[in-house]
Amino acid sequence: MANKKTTKMALIDIECVEIVAHNLEQDTYRWKTASNMNAELNITAGEGVELICNGSLIAQKRAKDVITGSTLTVTDNVFSPEVVKFIQGGEFIVDESGNFLSYNAPITGEDYVLEKFDFNIYTAQRDVAGDIVSYMKVSFPNCSGKPVNIKLENGTFFAPEYTIISSPSNGDAPYSIVAVKELPSLDVEI
Repeated sequence: MANKKTTKMALIDIECVEIVAHNLEQDTYRWKTASNMNAELNITAGEGVELICNGSLIAQKRAKDVITGSTLTVTDNVFSPEVVKFIQGGEFIVDESGNFLSYNAPITGEDYVLEKFDFNIYTAQRDVAGDIVSYMKVSFPNCSGKPVNIKLENGTFFAPEYTIISSPSNGDAPYSIVAVKELPSLDVEI
């Protein structure tokens, strides 16, 4: 038996999140105000088979579980109508100067199609001096959003919580983690 060395990476904070649309232009929404993200793998449990005779287990075939994707819960600290519209659909209206006028959620009872996207979240790897060594980009493929709940409370800023379902294509991983040297640019192309 050989002892193996393990890699230790101290990861902290959400440095940046992004949605990359599956459209021709690969429109990207990128922001730095998310404070929490939880990813839970969606697993379909297989069924095992047991051979029991006279109350004794003689043999069994263990079940194999299948990963079907992930359910992400992302908490943001600000309201961004563009992100809400992209995640749950609906209508976002601006004036001629591009200032927000209104947002209307999808119409009750009507069928609507959400655009597919990839969801990426960046976290920092720090060293003993507290310096950032690199960033880790965690990517979830082939996502779609769920309706956003509204919760308002006195003395508390509205922090929307997004539920995102990642359903990778056959043969794709449910998520990947890649080391990157820098965060993507937050500059906007007009």
